[in-house]
Amino acid sequence: MEILQINEININKLDNYVLNINLKEYLDFYKLRDNSEYLEMIKKNIMSQNSISLVAIENNNVVGFMIGGIFDDDELKSKVAKVKYVTYENSSNYESLLNKFEQIAKLKGCEYVSVCTPEFQREELNLLNSNGFSNYKVELEKELI
Repeated sequence: MEILQINEININKLDNYVLNINLKEYLDFYKLRDNSEYLEMIKKNIMSQNSISLVAIENNNVVGFMIGGIFDDDELKSKVAKVKYVTYENSSNYESLLNKFEQIAKLKGCEYVSVCTPEFQREELNLLNSNGFSNYKVELEKELI
């Protein structure tokens, strides 16, 4: 498996992957109608200046992606690389993406990596705990509609 930064060459593969996989839980979570809206949402992050956007490719096919960016954290007084969107075929894809994300973040001067994970991604939470992540903040939300 190869982990690559998303660029003009491989973005078409990412487009095809996102448009053709089952994203029901993600669509429900983000209150989106279809995969194309999800693709539009993640592409906004891919194109941002401080983006760290990765794609996992195996046998010339996309098997996952991880999209985030670098932010200044006023509470920590540090640069933090935040993972915002992740989809993957299996846990080894996720771990490879996360390792590459951490390497790039470190090269860009980040002191921390933060992962934003929807509640339905329980497997991801377990992987993060086993890879040295801990709860720094717990963020709860309530829908007002």
